[in-house]
Amino acid sequence: MKKHLLALAALATVSGVAAAQSATVYGILDLSVSSATKVTQYAANGTTVTASGTNRGLADAVWMPSVFGITGSEDLGGGLKASFNLESDVNIDTGALSAASGSKLFGRKSNLNLSGNFGTITAGKDIDMIFLQGFIDNIRNSHSASGFMAHALKDYVTAGASLQYVNEKNVFSQNLVRYTTPTFNGLKLSYQHTFGEVAGASNQNTTDAYMANYANGPFTLAAGWKKINNLIQADVAATTANEAVAASADRDSKLTYVGATYTFGALKFAATYHESKWTTAGAQTQKTKTSEVGAAYTINPALVAAINYVSQKDLNSASGDIQSASLKYSLSKRTSLWSLLSKSTTTGTSVLGGNYALGGARSYAVGVTHSF
Repeated sequence: MKKHLLALAALATVSGVAAAQSATVYGILDLSVSSATKVTQYAANGTTVTASGTNRGLADAVWMPSVFGITGSEDLGGGLKASFNLESDVNIDTGALSAASGSKLFGRKSNLNLSGNFGTITAGKDIDMIFLQGFIDNIRNSHSASGFMAHALKDYVTAGASLQYVNEKNVFSQNLVRYTTPTFNGLKLSYQHTFGEVAGASNQNTTDAYMANYANGPFTLAAGWKKINNLIQADVAATTANEAVAASADRDSKLTYVGATYTFGALKFAATYHESKWTTAGAQTQKTKTSEVGAAYTINPALVAAINYVSQKDLNSASGDIQSASLKYSLSKRTSLWSLLSKSTTTGTSVLGGNYALGGARSYAVGVTHSF
């Protein structure tokens, strides 16, 4: 729940009308004790190193991202409203800014918005709308054992780029302009463009994305498509030998997404499908397909149990899956206790994050999430 921070009243400089402006601070804190056993980690050179012991520790952002943000708005009159949003990833266990969003102060969001009867225009940096939809359509709406998180990490390996760089195209999109229509009979449409800002090559590193959302009672359906144009590999510092990509190997990437949820009484079902296709200048093509299905049962208003299954495959016949189960108990509207068990298996180094993911691992976590 967002807590009101301050309210300022000022005289408007246009038309002499008094207008109210407000700002709100909000956040999510997620911390857990976690344990992973029988972990196999693929080394950068393609060999494997097996950890025979158990890795235990205090983990941040397992269930939900830990964030701190500020949002504000001003009523401009005539149904028009201006607003802003600044948001940071925070590692609660160390107090540091998270590397997931580039260790930047406002690495998740820094945007301005203008909304009215025409819809909403957003400009600046924001969470990519298709990536975010993958969590909305997840049975837990969380990071935990998520198909879209696995898919985004796999895209990072396929791109042969640094995680921060690909995140800027697939997760936290910067230099963004997005338009979202009002909702008509349950249908809402969105278009998103990010600028590459490469001198002399206006199409380089740009993205174009489209999203359609439909809701009708207990049923929701979402479909999205995105293309990254000529991702410049030469601009990315190779962090391993596997990432030493030639400058001529610039890549186009296309992402297709479909997700749906259905609620029937105490039961909720969710399913997603996402497919990425990467094509290099040398006519090499790589493809990843990720499917996810899940179900949740509300035992009572405070207690929800859920199971989820993720399957991922690529063109090289490598495959992997994630099986998980969770239990969440809400102490209040803002605070909940949760437990998560998951198991992942892989048949190759190029799925579920490839060289940088943990394969063949069993893990559990018990944690608390608090929002304000």
